[in-house]
Amino acid sequence: MKRSYQHVETPPLANLEIYERSGHLAQYRDTMFPPMEAGSKKLMLRPLSCQHHFVLFESLQRSWRDLPLRYAEISKLFRYENSGEVSGLTRLRNSTLADTSSVDRNK
Repeated sequence: MKRSYQHVETPPLANLEIYERSGHLAQYRDTMFPPMEAGSKKLMLRPLSCQHHFVLFESLQRSWRDLPLRYAEISKLFRYENSGEVSGLTRLRNSTLADTSSVDRNK
């Protein structure tokens, strides 16, 4: 764990609820792939990984002594970008990001 980062791997699909709860669905719906239905669940392709890291953090009760807690992940992201939004004429649909999330009691 270099620099106290815990390397994690989260799934490319998540329950739509985590994006609704974080506010990202309302804010970025136009650049996200539409939700999929799997039985009674609505799933979303991951457009960013911070929500997945929030779910990991919430999965256990922790003491402030456990902080700072840092996650690192190399994750595939899926976005439905319009032509020219990112750079020139390219249209981003999938990218790989080396991402980190940190929870610190001093912030």
